Amino acid sequence: RYSTLNTLIKLSADPSAINAVRENLGASAKNLIGDKANSPAYQAVFLALNAAVGLWNTIGYAIMCGNGNNTGSGPGSVIFNDQPGQGSTSITCNRYEATGPGKSMSIDEFKKLNEAYQIIQQALKGRDGFPELGGQGTKVDVEYKYECKQNDSGSSINGGVSQFCQAKNGSSSGSNGTSTQTTNQDGVTITTTYNNNKATVKFNITNNAQELLKQAANIMQVLNTQCPLVRSTNDENAAGNGSPWGLSTSGDACTIFRQEFSQVTSMIKNAQEIVAQSKIVSENTQNQNSLDTGKPFNPYTDASFAQSMLANARAQAEMFNLSEQVKKNLEVMQNNNNVNEQLSGFGKGMTNFVSAFLASCKDGGTLSNQGVTDNTWGAGCAYVEQTITSLENSIAHFGTQEQQIQQAENIADTLVNFKSRYNELGNTYN
Repeated sequence: RYSTLNTLIKLSADPSAINAVRENLGASAKNLIGDKANSPAYQAVFLALNAAVGLWNTIGYAIMCGNGNNTGSGPGSVIFNDQPGQGSTSITCNRYEATGPGKSMSIDEFKKLNEAYQIIQQALKGRDGFPELGGQGTKVDVEYKYECKQNDSGSSINGGVSQFCQAKNGSSSGSNGTSTQTTNQDGVTITTTYNNNKATVKFNITNNAQELLKQAANIMQVLNTQCPLVRSTNDENAAGNGSPWGLSTSGDACTIFRQEFSQVTSMIKNAQEIVAQSKIVSENTQNQNSLDTGKPFNPYTDASFAQSMLANARAQAEMFNLSEQVKKNLEVMQNNNNVNEQLSGFGKGMTNFVSAFLASCKDGGTLSNQGVTDNTWGAGCAYVEQTITSLENSIAHFGTQEQQIQQAENIADTLVNFKSRYNELGNTYN
């Protein structure tokens, strides 16, 4: 302890050493928040986003949803376009069963999930991801559509489904059977046009990590709170189990995919904390003028920069640790061979959910300029495999910068607490 303290106190009184660590801190900050390919933080955020989209692409086609109450054949259908349906680019919510947690997902909850999914897909479609973590977000126009088809006797069941394609609260106007409704949600103006039982929703959002992670969290929030049933592969009118995914689990989606929901949710939370820490790095940039090495340096009076330096170093260290944690969240799924290929009908051995689904895609399941194709369903199709590789490469590339950040943190901490550290040195020596 004496040797370590002695070294840190000597370095903390040496302007050349301080200049060097601040320069290193500036370089590692540029890597973390000013770069994409070589930033472990950026790639970890991207992996969390892709995992959420990939999870929905894998299971969405089988989620039971509708506006029923266990009466007759139900009130009708709401068809959501640009969704990974089985062999199609839409998902139809037409279940007659009662809605709610552990039952069929309600139309309102599916609308929440759909909006979040559309925002992520359209923000990333045809673009090179989202801006680097220290960059400015760009405006993206979002547009999505859905359609309502009510049964003849459907209006008596939970108010039918036509209600979802009609203007409600908010300002509305229109003619010739067309009505437009404008609402404001979280500061975003949303315009919905209704015509012939079809709805077109338009608004714009900021394409940045914080906004997209918020939408990924919304997807998982709907899944984790609603825990919808999945349909059987043999009978769409019967609730199924985990067998289409090679899982021996049964029950609602939260039970079938307990591990997968948990780890993807954790990935998103860790990624959101990465973004929070990136703001601290940006606010405490170390690009100030270097110390004059030709003048004596007094750690007691000349270290006004130390608090900012310490905040920067701690935030960078936390960003790197969280990036590794996102990778570990994924590895929980990778290291669990819980997928029986024979049960799901595509092999004979045991494998893991990441290899079998999240990081896989059928031919034509994903195209760079098209969010959803008719072959997206039942697999991740969200570049998860490529992002895993990019994250691993960026962590390796970060290399010695992790040690440099730790050294900067130690020196900054010594400067901030110089008097107590100096006293501690004397006490340790005695």
